[in-house]
Amino acid sequence: MRLIELLETAPNFAGLSRADVEALDRIMMEKDYPDGHEFFKQGNPAETIYLIVDGEVAVTQRHSDDRGHTELKRMGSGEIFGEWALIDHTRRRACCTAAGPVRVASLPRSAFELLYTANSPMPHHFLHIIARQLARDLRSLVGTLRSAIFEGSNAPLRPYDGPERRSDRDRRKGERRGIVTTDR
Repeated sequence: MRLIELLETAPNFAGLSRADVEALDRIMMEKDYPDGHEFFKQGNPAETIYLIVDGEVAVTQRHSDDRGHTELKRMGSGEIFGEWALIDHTRRRACCTAAGPVRVASLPRSAFELLYTANSPMPHHFLHIIARQLARDLRSLVGTLRSAIFEGSNAPLRPYDGPERRSDRDRRKGERRGIVTTDR
């Protein structure tokens, strides 16, 4: 599959106009990579965001000891990777490696930032795509954490309903120290 075909057919990009699809196709660099190609390593600076056109990419995290890497997930066609560190200007928190032959389109930081100065709905739509993917990633992470914490335990899962609330006793202590707290 080619990038323009993905942009024209993938549900994530359905809201883009023909002109926006053509603009993304022009500014993103499309390339084929072999199995095992490492797009970036954990700890490297973030300079590029990637879109999988065809194939799969494995997301792994290196352990601080000698246990190697843990695969966090596999991503497929239409998914974006490398966005977290690019958006919050931090170093990469994971490694991304081709899991078999893969075709990927890339967008360097400079083009990513220029995208948002465009006078079209495309930047907002692209940001919405990234936000949906971040939300999916977060839900997946929470599910993984819950499974890891409660695996083999009969303890019921308590739903998370927002920031922890201070008890009245803790609130009174804070007020005596001049710290005013309020519940939302």
